[in-house]
Amino acid sequence: MNKKRIFESKIFSLFCDNKNDTQKLVRLLYERFEIESLDYEDDEVWNLAENYFINKVIPHKIEVRRAGLDFLKEKWFKELLSLSDNPNTNDPVEQFKYNLWIHDLSKFSIHEAYGYAIHDFKNPKPTQSLFQRAWHHHKLNNAHHPEYWLSVERNGSTTALPMPSIYVGEMISDWIGASKSYGTDFKEWLPKNLPQFLWHPYTANLAAEYLSKMGFKVRKEEQKLYLE
Repeated sequence: MNKKRIFESKIFSLFCDNKNDTQKLVRLLYERFEIESLDYEDDEVWNLAENYFINKVIPHKIEVRRAGLDFLKEKWFKELLSLSDNPNTNDPVEQFKYNLWIHDLSKFSIHEAYGYAIHDFKNPKPTQSLFQRAWHHHKLNNAHHPEYWLSVERNGSTTALPMPSIYVGEMISDWIGASKSYGTDFKEWLPKNLPQFLWHPYTANLAAEYLSKMGFKVRKEEQKLYLE
């Protein structure tokens, strides 16, 4: 069975609502990213990637979409999505739903799949180089990551750019979905990880607004956020 058929019948069918959506997502995947690889002729390599898709990426996508759709039940969330900071859509709610549908699509590409699949976060050194290349590709292709909005100069200096509200909403859905699919507690994860991000002042205020609506008390210090 060719890989495109496998994506349709065994992988995306676990996430999509119907066969038509499954076929659309597979077409989009092949249009956007490089998928086929000679490495996949090795059954061991392909099985590793396929298991990663089925057991890690798809459950994560399901939880992220569930978190995002739950957010859409809240009036405040839809109001924040509708801020005029994203000129690429006239219907931010539908665009947000679409973004949830294509969330993390790049993880199925050959530039990310093997690096993620082989990496052991508990023993990272043996595969750190492969994982770093996969992560670099991922953050450059997914606007819901704050790192996507960092501009790095030749000398290494970094400037944070404004992150549109629709991606801040997806980012927080991603954090919650990751916590659920990876078996961690979001309320424990957030205070440890939130201070690590560098934000544009606009994004810092926006992310703080989202989190405060969720019941968190957030303190802003320059371009950093902390929970109180």
